[in-house]
Amino acid sequence: MVTVMSQHLGFAPVLSPSMEPTFHPGDLVVTKPEPASAVKVGQVIALPVPSAPSQRYVHRVISVTTKDGKPLVRTKGDANPAPEPFSLRIDSPTVPVVVATVPELGHVSVLLQRPNLRITVMVITVIAMLLAAWRMLARPVL
Repeated sequence: MVTVMSQHLGFAPVLSPSMEPTFHPGDLVVTKPEPASAVKVGQVIALPVPSAPSQRYVHRVISVTTKDGKPLVRTKGDANPAPEPFSLRIDSPTVPVVVATVPELGHVSVLLQRPNLRITVMVITVIAMLLAAWRMLARPVL
């Protein structure tokens, strides 16, 4: 947990096959922020979907130019026949770059986005912790 916080790691489930064979639906990608000015062709980065800025997509950078001092990137999914029809200007000082992937763990992340299931998992976890603490305290002292 300390590593995750100190390195500012992010996590995102892979939802589509657009990056196959690099990533598969259900995988979990791990991202680390890097300076936007250091983005280069070949990196896989997470960017906001232009039509839905609260959502992110993860694709490979195929070109980087500069506009008004800011990086302007074009991306393409490894499995897609053509690049995205748009370029994105990176206005933030950093951009999430994919540094690792965990196969299949994205399924859990997607499931935990459901509020009822997330609450159920939290309740079960708290009950398990309380039972473990009770067992430790109720153990006879030798």
